[in-house]
Amino acid sequence: MENEKKEIDLLEALKSFGSWLYSVGLKCTKGLGWMLRFMYQQKYIILLFAIAGVCFGLYRAKDKIYMAEVDLKLKSHDAFFYKNLLDPMHKQCEYLDFTSISKQLNISLEDAQKIADIKSFYYIDVLCDDTPDKIDYDNSFNPMDTNNVITKDMLRLVVCCKDTALFNPLKQSFLEYFSRNEQIMKENELKQSQLGEKIKAVENEIIMLDSLRKKEYFHKKNDLSVNMDKALFVSEKETKLYHNDILSLENYRQSYIWEQKIYDNCAYFASDFKVNPRPVNYWVKFIIKYGLIFTGVGFIVALLWVYRKRILDYLNQEI
Repeated sequence: MENEKKEIDLLEALKSFGSWLYSVGLKCTKGLGWMLRFMYQQKYIILLFAIAGVCFGLYRAKDKIYMAEVDLKLKSHDAFFYKNLLDPMHKQCEYLDFTSISKQLNISLEDAQKIADIKSFYYIDVLCDDTPDKIDYDNSFNPMDTNNVITKDMLRLVVCCKDTALFNPLKQSFLEYFSRNEQIMKENELKQSQLGEKIKAVENEIIMLDSLRKKEYFHKKNDLSVNMDKALFVSEKETKLYHNDILSLENYRQSYIWEQKIYDNCAYFASDFKVNPRPVNYWVKFIIKYGLIFTGVGFIVALLWVYRKRILDYLNQEI
């Protein structure tokens, strides 16, 4: 009896759910039919707004905007630091604050007005093997998620411009913008000072070893007495040891000099900008986008116009 009762309850639940689903579908169908009928009745207003949207889309696509990407390699600080330097530029592009962009990148106001957007994205190390696996284009990185780690010495820089000839000159502008940061300047000066001290210390060691080599060479030469062949052999052996030490120190000196020149820049670009030949504001895309948006606005305007009396009566009602 209990099993039969459960089966009956289940059948009733399925029937009620089916009837509810049918009623919802029927209401949606009626609503869609009413909407289509209303749009047909107010076709002139809605069509006017749709044409306005198409015209606006063509206007927005008049000045073609191209997108380019490049990898930014970081030598001082981490990706968080540089992203915090670049993110304000994205806001400035949104608010059309070209004056600030011009000052920060040290470019003319005319060139700054050609920049449509500046964005930066993290590289995510999914496998935690110190190798970047993907780019966080949707900004979905969660710092609390320990499974995904940010690659700290690399960023993906995305720039949108109206002039493709502006991309490569912007590389130097970005590097100069980074190098003018007060914190980076202080750390760079300290690093340069430390490397300079290391170079001087190595040079002093080389001078000292060279002096010792010359001194011992002449000392051995004057002290040759009985076993001439043996003395010459020992002298040559010790001279070679000094020579190897000097060569080793010279290698250190050259590496410090190279590091001093490299660290003069806090970051560098791995390559030239890779420009997408297709504009981001492709005219077909913009016509569809703004055509649909303006059509929706036209529908709302027509709705307000048709039911304006009811709306006014409702607003005039005393509370």
